[in-house]
Amino acid sequence: MAFLTLTLLHRCDARHVDRPPDSLWITALARPGEIVQHVIAIPASPAGDAAWERAWQRADVAAAWVCARGPLHPEDGLQLWLNDELLGTITEAHSSAPRPLPDSVGFFRVPLTRSQIERRPAATFQLRRAPGASDRPIDICGSFAYAPSAGMGASTLFDGTMWQDRGAEKRGRFLIELRLEDAAGSIFYTLY
Repeated sequence: MAFLTLTLLHRCDARHVDRPPDSLWITALARPGEIVQHVIAIPASPAGDAAWERAWQRADVAAAWVCARGPLHPEDGLQLWLNDELLGTITEAHSSAPRPLPDSVGFFRVPLTRSQIERRPAATFQLRRAPGASDRPIDICGSFAYAPSAGMGASTLFDGTMWQDRGAEKRGRFLIELRLEDAAGSIFYTLY
């Protein structure tokens, strides 16, 4: 009888439970002027950061990894910028691995140099559409994040008129990451 009473009392105390954040969400870059931006804090400093220096001793390659829906063609004009420097146009040639379907989401890998990464204390990555690009919307992935290196305001979207804080709105970040890889191609250090 006591167990039944406790069970009934427990069911009467209905509590609201927040829906967990989406593990994957999509934002489309549909027009020129729209920008996806993600800032990554770089641990290097003028005095040097020991863990960062050790990572670079092991690193063979550094790359920006961007999650988007493929296929991406040159005429789509999805450009990756780092600190106002154009790194290039992302295409299928940058695809990191085969996707289940041509229009599945996946990561695209763009190699970087250490000097490009360390020019500023924070690396500001932007995805922009090139002038004259196709009018096909390009889907950029986002995900829940506990602690982006530059804080929850690290991911923003410029819709052509104003900046929107996607970190606060979506409780996450755009999937733009800085990864260090060893000579075997294994990823051993990731910042986002």
